[in-house]
Amino acid sequence: MRDSIVGIFIGSLIGAAVINGFSLLFYVLGISPFTAGAVAAEIFLRNNLVHTPSGIFIGLVATTALSFGTATLTWLILRWTGKDWAWLKGIIAAQAFTFLGVGLFMPLLGIAPSFRNYGLAHIAALANMIFLGLAQGLWLVYWQQPTIRS
Repeated sequence: MRDSIVGIFIGSLIGAAVINGFSLLFYVLGISPFTAGAVAAEIFLRNNLVHTPSGIFIGLVATTALSFGTATLTWLILRWTGKDWAWLKGIIAAQAFTFLGVGLFMPLLGIAPSFRNYGLAHIAALANMIFLGLAQGLWLVYWQQPTIRS
């Protein structure tokens, strides 16, 4: 039997790599003026501290925490509904988490208010979370074979 917490934690590390990797790619390509780590760091820091070394570290930790929540939700959905279409269930869980975070908590808490001025940044974030959900759904079904029902 494989440990669920370890599988979810490794899934969250994979997800954080996906989130930050694609976010940086979208930033470098000019698709989005934000990185996921910078937006996540604004939860804890003032805007002028986000791009400092400590701000970058806090942003990476925060995106890993977001990824852990998404991996946990995906694991629960797979546990309740079975492992068929795990990649799609991962995408659905990640998108639900994104809509909750970006649509509710960011405006409610005043996180990155300028993010709302960039529609393409929202599309990039949704695409990023598709990649996250895909990776986590596939990883969790691979890792949790004995504990997720068919």
